[in-house]
Amino acid sequence: MRKKLLYGALILSGLLTVLQPLTGSVVHKMAASIFLVLCVGHMIACRKKLTGAGVGLLVLLLAAFATGVPALMQGGLAGAVHGVLGILCLCAMAAHGFARRRALKSSERKRSS
Repeated sequence: MRKKLLYGALILSGLLTVLQPLTGSVVHKMAASIFLVLCVGHMIACRKKLTGAGVGLLVLLLAAFATGVPALMQGGLAGAVHGVLGILCLCAMAAHGFARRRALKSSERKRSS
């Protein structure tokens, strides 16, 4: 039950972060901060399955988070780097979610047979 709540909160805060053109920069910054905290909580909750790819995803997320402040103040190149890192994070998290979903389905099939 707690993991489902965590996953739901991750999805909601992630969507609010991605929808920055619609929600504005204030909501984007708050949702991104909450998303970062939830990602760390997710890593703690799933620490038994932690691999190099999970750590790499967290580093990518931290890099995107760290480039957000200069992007807000300067724009230009910093904004472009922040945008590229954000898109890379989105693609990597989608791949992570897809891989975990497939792994969960295959482990459920093994248990039932």
